Amino acid sequence: MLDYFYEWMKNIACYMVLITAFMHVIPNEGYRKYIRMFTGLVLVLLLLTPVFRLFDAGSEILHLYESGAYEEKLEEIREATDVMEDYEPDSTMASEEGEKPGEIYISPIRIH
Repeated sequence: MLDYFYEWMKNIACYMVLITAFMHVIPNEGYRKYIRMFTGLVLVLLLLTPVFRLFDAGSEILHLYESGAYEEKLEEIREATDVMEDYEPDSTMASEEGEKPGEIYISPIRIH
């Protein structure tokens, strides 16, 4: 148990040292707030690892990642991306005069 606690503290210390060094190397100050947010989220996950281990939640998350449902959804997203990349608006899509191909005409809404 003490070995796990020691390893956990060592991981947090190493992470903090690396992030501190990384923050000093960032050339653009505009990205600093986004990097802090991301590294803060990772730090929260590191701090919660003993809780995850206590409830054995890490294996459930890993199981979800490796499940077939995850792979199926990932494949659906890839196929949809391929379809959208191949999509080219057709000139027959113009339904009103004066519309450019690929544009959609929306009629005005009247409220009485």
